[in-house]
Amino acid sequence: MAKLPLRFIPVGHLFGDHEGAESLGLASVFGSGGSENVWIDKHARLSSILGYSRKNSSAVTSNTGAAAMRLRGLWHYLNSTLSTPRIEIGIFDTGPAGLYYEWRQSTDGGATWTFTTNFGDTYIGKIPSFAQLGTTLVAAFGVGSVQSFNGTTLVAASNAQLAAATIADGGAGSLLGTYRWKVVPRKSDGTRKFGSVWSARTTLTNRKATVTWTTDSDASSYEVYRTTGSGEIAFLSGVVASGTLTYTDDVSDIRIIANRMLAEYGEAPPTGVYFVFIHKERVFYVRTDTYPRRAWYSDPGLPFSVHADSNFTDLTDAESFTDVAVGGWGNYEGMAVVFLERSVWTISGTGASAGIYIDFIRRRSNARVGSVSIRTVASVPKGSRFFNAEGQLVEVLTNVLAYLTPYGDLRIFDGRHDTIVSHAKAETVARLTYAAREKAFCIVDTPRSEITWVFPADGDLEPSLAVTWNHKFGTMVDRPAWRYFAHALEVETSQDSSVVLAGEGRITTGGFCYSLWDGITAPASAAITHRIATKSMYGLGSTFSKSGMSDAAMVQYQKRWR
Repeated sequence: MAKLPLRFIPVGHLFGDHEGAESLGLASVFGSGGSENVWIDKHARLSSILGYSRKNSSAVTSNTGAAAMRLRGLWHYLNSTLSTPRIEIGIFDTGPAGLYYEWRQSTDGGATWTFTTNFGDTYIGKIPSFAQLGTTLVAAFGVGSVQSFNGTTLVAASNAQLAAATIADGGAGSLLGTYRWKVVPRKSDGTRKFGSVWSARTTLTNRKATVTWTTDSDASSYEVYRTTGSGEIAFLSGVVASGTLTYTDDVSDIRIIANRMLAEYGEAPPTGVYFVFIHKERVFYVRTDTYPRRAWYSDPGLPFSVHADSNFTDLTDAESFTDVAVGGWGNYEGMAVVFLERSVWTISGTGASAGIYIDFIRRRSNARVGSVSIRTVASVPKGSRFFNAEGQLVEVLTNVLAYLTPYGDLRIFDGRHDTIVSHAKAETVARLTYAAREKAFCIVDTPRSEITWVFPADGDLEPSLAVTWNHKFGTMVDRPAWRYFAHALEVETSQDSSVVLAGEGRITTGGFCYSLWDGITAPASAAITHRIATKSMYGLGSTFSKSGMSDAAMVQYQKRWR
């Protein structure tokens, strides 16, 4: 079986931390072990990172009671049809002792935050999940209804539907089984509205069914859809003109499955969804408390139309029945990737309907472990580099996904296999606080070829440690200046293609939004301290053996450079 495609590169200099390796001779390796708050530019020059500044001059406090808050989640909403096409979405949280979990919006890059709604104390501590399909932003929290935002209005996700059709016995016929019906109004331009609410389940034995519904003012005709006698997928049974509100159904199951399959079900997503992502023009809804490993998918192009009874896949086998999903990543090499804590699954296929089936195929990958949170997953380009356990520089020959695991290491995933890339900072990443693992996230900085993982460590229940991987050079260093952020993301503005915004994670400091790589100090006018240090280095001396003369480390010349 093919393994992750890698290439090993001989190197003479190592610009980065390598905690797991022994001290190495300077002639073969130069290691900056113990360096902090540094970065490597495109010429491999090591220097201090820049500071960061507050976007909002005063901390955001709760709309009621002025309670202190942290900025738990961020999303960059784009909609070119609006006069203000860029809106920053911020989720502000008062913490476990508070009462407020607020959705706020900023149209000036985080300088001012406008209160929208307070979801209440049952949401506190929940990690928000966002996905945008067209101009519709979808938000899930692991509790309550999925939310819909169009740039102006935030509402619980729902669709306008006709009331359920009523079903009556139509006399002797060919229907045999238990059925449900939906009625779809069709406009004069040919577009279909959402289907009606499902009719009641009706069991028939060699009978016809008379279907009756209420009028729709937009309809030029009505399409009547019905399941088979033993299924949940609805197929077109017949079409009637707008002046008619009744239909007699006597189409056999064998004939109906050759007709159009309904793709406008209209039901809202399940309540209590934890994670959302986009794949194949559908919104995928991942995990509820009742179904911790299930992923539902919407109808194509309709984010809030979900046939929850049938359009889902359970990421469960004999080994994963105690596992939980932590989110998904869409359109990776044509597949959806769903991360559980102990495994990684892929969903391949086109999503097209074929009779009673939808072309989605789930498959458990060979990955040995999953992720702590989808917020720790980042796309890493072909050509990225890391150092393996033997100190060899390795180049990745395909695009991969990098993520933080519950085992306290960083890995890359190529769609089938996983490989550890955090040997250079193995001891540091292993300090992950497992009990608070869902609070971890990563900061993607595309221009600098960096990914920084920020995570709770050493028993802390909020992020308190940060490690940066420069995947261009393969280095990993500590980034303590960024360790107290609660979330961060890379955004684009009208003046810059890449700006990194971050949210304050400490309630005692308050609800601030920061712009990274801005200035030379932290917000409190404190300098960003940095340290550049090498690994221990040994002089070389000659030794003789039966195999001849060789170089050996001379411990008496051991020294450390700073």
